[in-house]
Amino acid sequence: MSKEIENMSFEELQTEMASIQGRMTELREQKVDEVKQKIVELAASIGETPQSLFGLKQSTKRTAAPKFRHPSDPSMTWTGRGKPPNWIKELEEAGQNREEFLIEKPLV
Repeated sequence: MSKEIENMSFEELQTEMASIQGRMTELREQKVDEVKQKIVELAASIGETPQSLFGLKQSTKRTAAPKFRHPSDPSMTWTGRGKPPNWIKELEEAGQNREEFLIEKPLV
């Protein structure tokens, strides 16, 4: 132990320790970023991704296709999932049937 540390008060040691821990965290984050970059580069050098090398699944989130379309504004669609949009509610309140707005009407 250095003499400088031996002469420090408890409060001074706590302050110094917090400063050291903060710097160690910064250096660790830098090192992690460097390692990640090397992994990406090495994987790319053989035409792979890190995910494929480690057997990790890519995101499989799928978006549902629209099932209903507004009759006069084709940009307004609804998948049929969740709470119906206001335009569906308004048209149904006006006496129209939701089935009239199906994008692909079922064969009868």
